[in-house]
Amino acid sequence: MVGIQLNSQTKDLEIKDGGMSVGNTNEQNQYVILASHKGEIRQYPLLGVGIDTYTNDETAAVKLKYDVRDSFKQDGLRIDNLELKNGNLKIEAQYDRG
Repeated sequence: MVGIQLNSQTKDLEIKDGGMSVGNTNEQNQYVILASHKGEIRQYPLLGVGIDTYTNDETAAVKLKYDVRDSFKQDGLRIDNLELKNGNLKIEAQYDRG
């Protein structure tokens, strides 16, 4: 998906040559969904995972995977691979073209 890009380190708008940077936003959109809590994205109050609230136990891992799948689906992302091993989350997802 093409959109306004965020700086990968500060998460502020990416400014290049005196203007906003536009480009592929797939990974940053995934980051925003994972980092946001439900209710923080005004237009979509049920979207968000709030990954910082999960603890490292089996019950939380199951809920985290469910919440990731649910929130990504709401945003139109198709998850091709979702792994959670040793506290590391690996996601491969793309926007469905419809």
